[in-house]
Amino acid sequence: MRRQEFRPEPDSYRYVDVAGNWQTLPLAADSLAFSWCQIPFIYELAEGKEPAITIYYSSGEQVTIQGLKLSPEETRNITARDGTVSNIRIGLNPEALLRTED
Repeated sequence: MRRQEFRPEPDSYRYVDVAGNWQTLPLAADSLAFSWCQIPFIYELAEGKEPAITIYYSSGEQVTIQGLKLSPEETRNITARDGTVSNIRIGLNPEALLRTED
């Protein structure tokens, strides 16, 4: 990922959820979003922090994992599109991004 891929200003992300309904999520400045298996993945730059993944479940529960690896069970929930996972937010230190000349 490159720094210029992240939105400089707050915005929103619109997507179709696993039930086929349109949804909108707010995006902070210095973030980017995409969906995979109809689950939004939001990358957020977090200065001075270690990488972490926060999984937001449809039940309202949220779990934060240090590092950048999902478990096989979490991956199955996402790829099965079973509605268990609402969205996933990934915090990255900007120092981990690719450097480019622009």
